Amino acid sequence: MLLDSSGTVTQFLETITGELILADVVRQSMVKAEPGNGLGVATGQVVTRRIAILVGRTTHLQYLYAETSFAPERLPEQVLAQLETTDHPIGQVLVAHGLTLGREPVPEQEARTPSPEIELAAEIVFTRAYRLMIDASPVFAIREWFLRSVLEALERQLRGQD
Repeated sequence: MLLDSSGTVTQFLETITGELILADVVRQSMVKAEPGNGLGVATGQVVTRRIAILVGRTTHLQYLYAETSFAPERLPEQVLAQLETTDHPIGQVLVAHGLTLGREPVPEQEARTPSPEIELAAEIVFTRAYRLMIDASPVFAIREWFLRSVLEALERQLRGQD
Protein backbone atom coordinates (compact mmCIF):
# COMPACT_ATOMS: atom_id res chain seq x y z
CA MET A 1 0.00 0.00 0.00
CA LEU A 2 2.62 2.54 1.03
CA LEU A 3 4.97 1.69 -1.83
CA ASP A 4 2.23 1.94 -4.45
CA SER A 5 0.93 5.25 -3.17
CA SER A 6 1.68 8.37 -5.18
CA GLY A 7 1.87 10.36 -1.94
CA THR A 8 4.81 10.74 0.38
CA VAL A 9 5.28 8.97 3.69
CA THR A 10 4.94 12.41 5.29
CA GLN A 11 1.48 12.87 3.73
CA PHE A 12 0.50 9.41 4.99
CA LEU A 13 1.70 10.18 8.52
CA GLU A 14 0.02 13.59 8.56
CA THR A 15 -3.25 11.99 7.47
CA ILE A 16 -3.30 9.32 10.16
CA THR A 17 -1.89 11.46 12.98
CA GLY A 18 -3.72 14.71 12.26
CA GLU A 19 -0.58 16.77 12.84
CA LEU A 20 2.25 18.25 10.81
CA ILE A 21 5.33 16.06 10.53
CA LEU A 22 8.88 17.38 10.82
CA ALA A 23 12.24 15.73 10.19
CA ASP A 24 14.53 15.65 13.19
CA VAL A 25 17.79 15.25 11.26
CA VAL A 26 20.13 13.26 13.49
CA ARG A 27 23.01 13.39 11.04
CA GLN A 28 23.63 14.46 7.46
CA SER A 29 27.08 14.13 5.97
CA MET A 30 29.01 13.34 2.83
CA VAL A 31 30.32 9.77 2.63
CA LYS A 32 31.90 7.53 0.01
CA ALA A 33 29.44 5.23 -1.74
CA GLU A 34 29.75 1.57 -0.90
CA PRO A 35 29.37 -1.30 -3.37
CA GLY A 36 25.70 -2.07 -4.06
CA ASN A 37 24.64 1.39 -2.91
CA GLY A 38 21.33 1.28 -4.79
CA LEU A 39 22.01 4.58 -6.54
CA GLY A 40 23.99 3.26 -9.48
CA VAL A 41 27.00 5.37 -8.54
CA ALA A 42 30.56 4.09 -8.51
CA THR A 43 32.06 2.79 -5.29
CA GLY A 44 33.92 5.64 -3.64
CA GLN A 45 31.86 8.40 -5.27
CA VAL A 46 30.66 10.98 -2.77
CA VAL A 47 27.01 10.69 -1.73
CA THR A 48 25.04 12.28 1.08
CA ARG A 49 23.91 10.12 3.97
CA ARG A 50 21.03 11.40 6.08
CA ILE A 51 19.57 9.88 9.23
CA ALA A 52 16.32 11.39 10.43
CA ILE A 53 13.36 10.69 12.66
CA LEU A 54 9.96 11.91 11.53
CA VAL A 55 8.18 13.45 14.50
CA GLY A 56 4.88 15.14 15.17
CA ARG A 57 5.17 18.90 15.37
CA THR A 58 2.64 19.18 18.20
CA THR A 59 3.07 15.92 20.13
CA HIS A 60 6.78 15.40 19.41
CA LEU A 61 5.98 11.69 19.03
CA GLN A 62 8.48 9.74 16.95
CA TYR A 63 6.76 7.96 14.05
CA LEU A 64 9.48 6.82 11.69
CA TYR A 65 13.25 6.35 11.61
CA ALA A 66 14.85 6.74 8.16
CA GLU A 67 18.31 6.21 6.71
CA THR A 68 18.81 7.74 3.29
CA SER A 69 21.67 7.95 0.84
CA PHE A 70 21.37 10.25 -2.12
CA ALA A 71 23.33 11.44 -5.12
CA PRO A 72 23.50 15.23 -4.64
CA GLU A 73 24.63 15.92 -8.20
CA ARG A 74 21.29 14.54 -9.46
CA LEU A 75 19.27 17.20 -7.63
CA PRO A 76 18.52 20.80 -8.59
CA GLU A 77 20.64 23.25 -6.56
CA GLN A 78 17.62 24.75 -4.79
CA VAL A 79 16.46 21.33 -3.60
CA LEU A 80 19.92 20.40 -2.39
CA ALA A 81 20.29 23.70 -0.53
CA GLN A 82 16.94 23.21 1.19
CA LEU A 83 17.74 19.63 2.20
CA GLU A 84 20.90 20.89 3.90
CA THR A 85 19.05 23.35 6.14
CA THR A 86 15.44 22.32 6.66
CA ASP A 87 13.40 20.30 9.11
CA HIS A 88 11.03 19.36 6.29
CA PRO A 89 11.04 15.69 5.29
CA ILE A 90 12.69 14.80 1.97
CA GLY A 91 9.47 13.93 0.12
CA GLN A 92 7.87 17.19 1.19
CA VAL A 93 10.82 19.17 -0.20
CA LEU A 94 10.78 17.30 -3.51
CA VAL A 95 7.02 17.71 -4.00
CA ALA A 96 7.23 21.43 -3.10
CA HIS A 97 9.74 21.87 -5.94
CA GLY A 98 7.40 20.14 -8.40
CA LEU A 99 9.59 17.10 -9.02
CA THR A 100 7.91 14.00 -10.42
CA LEU A 101 8.76 11.06 -8.21
CA GLY A 102 8.69 7.33 -8.69
CA ARG A 103 9.40 4.52 -6.26
CA GLU A 104 11.17 1.27 -6.97
CA PRO A 105 11.07 -1.37 -4.23
CA VAL A 106 14.34 -2.84 -3.01
CA PRO A 107 14.14 -6.48 -1.95
CA GLU A 108 14.81 -7.06 1.72
CA GLN A 109 17.80 -9.41 1.62
CA GLU A 110 18.06 -9.52 5.37
CA ALA A 111 16.28 -7.89 8.25
CA ARG A 112 18.61 -5.08 9.17
CA THR A 113 18.24 -3.00 12.27
CA PRO A 114 18.77 0.74 12.11
CA SER A 115 22.19 2.23 12.71
CA PRO A 116 23.11 2.38 16.38
CA GLU A 117 22.46 6.14 16.28
CA ILE A 118 19.13 5.71 18.04
CA GLU A 119 17.76 3.04 20.35
CA LEU A 120 14.42 2.25 18.72
CA ALA A 121 14.57 -1.49 18.01
CA ALA A 122 11.78 -2.35 20.46
CA GLU A 123 9.48 0.20 18.81
CA ILE A 124 9.82 -1.01 15.19
CA VAL A 125 6.66 -2.56 13.72
CA PHE A 126 7.31 -2.39 9.96
CA THR A 127 10.20 -1.66 7.65
CA ARG A 128 10.55 -0.98 3.95
CA ALA A 129 13.32 -0.11 1.51
CA TYR A 130 13.04 1.58 -1.87
CA ARG A 131 14.72 3.83 -4.39
CA LEU A 132 13.19 7.20 -5.10
CA MET A 133 13.48 7.99 -8.78
CA ILE A 134 13.50 11.39 -10.46
CA ASP A 135 13.32 11.38 -14.26
CA ALA A 136 13.86 7.59 -14.20
CA SER A 137 17.20 7.95 -12.38
CA PRO A 138 17.72 6.62 -8.85
CA VAL A 139 18.45 9.65 -6.69
CA PHE A 140 17.60 8.38 -3.19
CA ALA A 141 18.07 4.96 -1.55
CA ILE A 142 15.78 4.95 1.47
CA ARG A 143 15.21 2.55 4.36
CA GLU A 144 12.37 3.34 6.73
CA TRP A 145 11.42 1.84 10.07
CA PHE A 146 7.85 2.60 11.15
CA LEU A 147 7.47 2.84 14.90
CA ARG A 148 4.72 1.60 17.23
CA SER A 149 3.26 5.12 17.41
CA VAL A 150 2.13 4.74 13.77
CA LEU A 151 -0.02 1.72 14.69
CA GLU A 152 -1.39 3.61 17.68
CA ALA A 153 -2.32 6.55 15.42
CA LEU A 154 -4.05 4.17 12.98
CA GLU A 155 -5.99 2.60 15.85
CA ARG A 156 -7.09 6.04 17.10
CA GLN A 157 -8.20 6.98 13.59
CA LEU A 158 -10.17 3.74 13.18
CA ARG A 159 -11.89 4.19 16.55
CA GLY A 160 -12.83 7.72 15.52
CA GLN A 161 -14.51 6.43 12.35
CA ASP A 162 -16.76 3.94 14.17
